[in-house]
Amino acid sequence: MAKKIKFPLEMAQGKLVRGLEGFRTYFDLERAVAYFCNGKLQKWLENTYNDDILMGLETLTGQEGDFVERFTDILGVDHT
Repeated sequence: MAKKIKFPLEMAQGKLVRGLEGFRTYFDLERAVAYFCNGKLQKWLENTYNDDILMGLETLTGQEGDFVERFTDILGVDHT
């Protein structure tokens, strides 16, 4: 098995997060959606062993009318 290369995601207030707790603490909807659209969020989740969340996101295309609600629900963050 190849070693997974962990990399941080830049979130709110320029915070670099390496784990799910930090991701949720400094959640930034605009950046998270951008990472989802370019595939970086999925790769980050895979590399941080968050396969359950990754599987949930794979059900989304980004075109759903309730995308934000479903996206934030899967990630376990508040979107308001």
